[in-house]
Amino acid sequence: MSRLKTYATAGQFSEIREANNYFVDKTEFLAELFRGGVKGKLLFTRPRRFGKSVMLSMVGDFLDISMKDKSPALFRDLKIMDHPDLVSRHMNQYPVIRMSWKDIYGERISEVQEGLADQLISAMLPYRQVIASSQLLTEKEKALFWKIFYGELEHDKLPYGLGYLVRLLYFH
Repeated sequence: MSRLKTYATAGQFSEIREANNYFVDKTEFLAELFRGGVKGKLLFTRPRRFGKSVMLSMVGDFLDISMKDKSPALFRDLKIMDHPDLVSRHMNQYPVIRMSWKDIYGERISEVQEGLADQLISAMLPYRQVIASSQLLTEKEKALFWKIFYGELEHDKLPYGLGYLVRLLYFH
């Protein structure tokens, strides 16, 4: 009986690579993306179980500054490593905001807003120390971050919370 490696039908890129599962190398997409081969905004439309989540997870793990210690091993022996110029310029150079809205639902708008608030707070979690120690942000900017983080932002202002987090990380 042969020993087959398992494969993940959904999940995180890092989990697949760390478990030494089968992975169809799609990292050449990163090279195409950074060389300008992908124009405009990206929209991933595929049927269920076609790897959209794994692809986004792969992009996030490649770019995420907080993955600096982990990414080189995850991407070892993959096609993106054939592009050392792109790797040195982009691998682990950016903050990545990770949000999943797949479990947000409710019968009332207030329930959906609560789910969105929870996702926004979870997305902010990895950056709370960065924001707190930043010398580039004003005290007012930091205070708004903490207001959002502690769930004190009115729910009708939630759409602005994500944009605010993006701006804070950009300025930092």
